[in-house]
Amino acid sequence: MYLTAAKALRGSHEWESSSDITLATAWVRIEPTVQAHTTVTGLATPKLYYFRHRSITPDGASDWDDTISITVV
Repeated sequence: MYLTAAKALRGSHEWESSSDITLATAWVRIEPTVQAHTTVTGLATPKLYYFRHRSITPDGASDWDDTISITVV
C-alpha cells in the first residue's frame, strides 16, 4: 500500500495505522520517513485499515491529517 501525505510540511513525517479507530491505543506507528510518502507492507486481506499522517518540523509536530480508510482486498 502506497500512501502520500495530502498536506505535507517540510520536515520528517510520522505515519500510523489502525484497524479500530474507536480505541486510542489501537494506533500502530509506521516507520517515519523524510519524504511525504511511504509504502506499507504486510497488510491482511480482506480487512479495513485506517491511516493518518503528520509532519514534524523544527517547530514541533503538526496536527494529524484527516484519517483515511482503505479496505485491502
